[in-house]
Amino acid sequence: MTEMLPCDICGGLDACSVLQKDGGTYVRCAGCGFVYAWPRPDSVEDVNEEYFAQTLEEYVRASFSKKRQRRYRRALRRFAAFRGSGRLLEVGCNVGGFLKAARDLGWDPVGVEPVAPCARYGRQEFGLEIIPATLDRAELEAEIFDFAYSNAVFEHLPSPCSVMAEIARVLKPGGVVYTKTVNFDSYTREQLGATWKLLAPSGHLCLFNAETLSAVCRKAGLEVFRVESNGVRVRKGPFESLRKGAYSTLSRFTLRGDRIIVWARKPDRFPATHALCGGRERCRETPAGTKRGTKPIVSRTRRISTVISRDDRRQRMGDRPPLRTEKCRA
Repeated sequence: MTEMLPCDICGGLDACSVLQKDGGTYVRCAGCGFVYAWPRPDSVEDVNEEYFAQTLEEYVRASFSKKRQRRYRRALRRFAAFRGSGRLLEVGCNVGGFLKAARDLGWDPVGVEPVAPCARYGRQEFGLEIIPATLDRAELEAEIFDFAYSNAVFEHLPSPCSVMAEIARVLKPGGVVYTKTVNFDSYTREQLGATWKLLAPSGHLCLFNAETLSAVCRKAGLEVFRVESNGVRVRKGPFESLRKGAYSTLSRFTLRGDRIIVWARKPDRFPATHALCGGRERCRETPAGTKRGTKPIVSRTRRISTVISRDDRRQRMGDRPPLRTEKCRA
């Protein structure tokens, strides 16, 4: 029998099967709740390369459509408060649709994309700066980006913690990373079960929820300051649209939409190695810009706790957005 792969977040070896599909199995770590595919495909990179190469034309049509470009611009307007010098990194940029929208709005974007045909298309057709490699092989300089963006990428990664650690390395102090990925705790999985197309052990190797994706960020030494969720699919039948609307609204409060989104910030005094406190005590570091003695306001979203100073609420824009700290959990 194949030896169990240690959990990428906590290193635990104790895991139980939670779902089987298409000859693959998802297991859940008993220590931290992280869900991942086991056993893994023989060559994860070959699986991703083959899939995206076959669907290149489909991604080109979608990524550069007027509708998708408008969606990208809306997202970029949300990121404007963290713009700084405008240096933006997209991890897993595919054919470059998001990078083009960012460049059109005045950002200085760089993408990394390991699937060669996708990277080549964005470079040749739009002159985008796309590095045809995984992030760990891109050889980027340390602390050069103000903002990092990743959408529908972390579910494909064999080791999400190592990728997040590399993102933390290339972010400037005070830089922000936005990570959006598949939510295993979604109402959609509850409604559709194994028929949900995003449950695919051969390609989607890791599935997250609010706690586990936040834990990945904290393990890299980043400070989580916002958690969101959106999107729901329901079974076809009576009152389908009504049920979908109700679940969609509810998911914003329960964090059980199709996607889980975590915003995290690199602290101004970033430690060379970050030791998690395991939830036993608050981080000892005092973030720059936080006045000692300021009465904190605690904002809770599910079990994610964020401590925000009153001065932070008044600061809306600027090169250095307000810094928040939170209670660490393993």
